[in-house]
Amino acid sequence: MKKTILTLLSVLFCAITFAQNVPQGINYQAVARDAAGTELANDTLIVQFSVLEGAAISWQEIDTVTTNEFGLFTTIIGGGTSTSNGSSSTFDLVDWGAAAHSLKVEIDYGNGYLDMGTTDFMSVPYSLHAKTAANGSTTDELQTLSISEDTLFISSGNYIVLPLSTSNLKIGDLYQGGIIFRLDGNGGGLIAAPFDQGMAEWGCDGASMFPGADGHAVGTGHQNTIDIENGCTTPGTAADICANLTLEGYSDWFLPSKDELYLMYLNIGNGNALGLGNIGGFNTGFYWSSTEKYFGFGGWNAQAYGQNFDFPDPNFGQPPIWANKPFSEYVRAVRAF
Repeated sequence: MKKTILTLLSVLFCAITFAQNVPQGINYQAVARDAAGTELANDTLIVQFSVLEGAAISWQEIDTVTTNEFGLFTTIIGGGTSTSNGSSSTFDLVDWGAAAHSLKVEIDYGNGYLDMGTTDFMSVPYSLHAKTAANGSTTDELQTLSISEDTLFISSGNYIVLPLSTSNLKIGDLYQGGIIFRLDGNGGGLIAAPFDQGMAEWGCDGASMFPGADGHAVGTGHQNTIDIENGCTTPGTAADICANLTLEGYSDWFLPSKDELYLMYLNIGNGNALGLGNIGGFNTGFYWSSTEKYFGFGGWNAQAYGQNFDFPDPNFGQPPIWANKPFSEYVRAVRAF
């Protein structure tokens, strides 16, 4: 017997009007997966929805749905075939104001229904009940919906984070506030801000080398930035700009390490290693990394690494170079996901 997991994406009420004989319903969208977590693509499912008032069934229906290539299916609760033996003969007669309601979802693969779980309705569904308010106006039950990347916002203050799949992401995609320039193969990667954060000095020239701010490899830029901020109190440095940046709702930006910056140059900059071109909109100039270059002059350090974004190299990439910390160079923040 095939078993599935339903990943709920959203349960939203349609806009309600007062015209007679206008169907009411709840938009329901979910991703169907097998027991291993793989999306059930292009499959036909029979879904039974039960609207419960406590343990009692207020409304019950079955819907035949078809998933798309990502396992996603959409239907309208209230628009299926009624199997209701509860108090409501039609969906519009469900008394939402009588008590708290919940939604039970089951799937039938020919061997009986599998229980996918029961979820309480939150405040948004009770906009259906607003039509019964004697003193209500026709605008009371309308909800304003807006979406920002993976979050759906509702005017009542509620929001739903949509569990977006990362399996189809690719380098160059716009995602979570910027441009993907690295994928790690495990659903994560690195994102560059979609524009420069201006020009700034690296900062703290002549200071003792910051403990830990010497990470070169991919994955070390975030810690480098923390170490620079802990050791250098000068405001407005390259690392400080990135550490205090909030962009597209994200505030976990940092100055990339030497190797992270080099990948950015290769993959979405003028390095053109992937044939994408300069889709990051980088200037032709020098960009700071968060990696210090230790010169050994009495334990202090006057240089840090960066990357020249001037032009593509036939061998895919100019190696990172160093510059003096007081120089004002380009800054581009990154974040991990």
